[in-house]
Amino acid sequence: MRRGAVLIAVVIMFVASSAAASAAPKMTAADVAASNARTIAALLAPTPAASAAAPGWDTIVFHHSATAGGSKARFDQGHRRKFGDPDGMEYHFLIGNGVGSPDGLIEVGEHWRKQIMAYHLFTQARDARSVAICLVGNFELPDHAPTKAQMAAATALARALVARFHMGKGAVTMHRGIDGRLTQCPGKHFPLAALTAAIEVR
Repeated sequence: MRRGAVLIAVVIMFVASSAAASAAPKMTAADVAASNARTIAALLAPTPAASAAAPGWDTIVFHHSATAGGSKARFDQGHRRKFGDPDGMEYHFLIGNGVGSPDGLIEVGEHWRKQIMAYHLFTQARDARSVAICLVGNFELPDHAPTKAQMAAATALARALVARFHMGKGAVTMHRGIDGRLTQCPGKHFPLAALTAAIEVR
């Protein structure tokens, strides 16, 4: 009986720890909005690093994580292990969906902080000038699409990037728009047309 009780306790602890790991940090919608506003304000503010890199950024590429949840910390760890990149997550920005990170929260990757390219495309020649934005979720699955909060954050972030780096018309695309024969990312339910239209509305 004792052995069985111990086994049950271990199982309960494992389930609890797994649930805790997948739970998003506690932030209200107002907290997320305030954090995103600070992120975008910093993006729009001219800095020596951003000014030096400005001529290079000419494209925004949207991805999905193809996972149920995730966070910058999780993808930093996974991408360091998978790709051997000490800078971690191979996206410049990550937008959470409420599982692992707050819904709509913009997290800034180390590649953006250092103003260096992220290896997020199969066509590596396009990596150097493209800003990678990943929305957490798998939008290839039936009835799976970005949340309203993710769409609002993606629109605001992309709009700021287009303005900051004077990107031309057609600068916003998605992974399969570049590597279409090799990937379906960011999934059939990613609303690029709606997102592009929202970005262009001032």
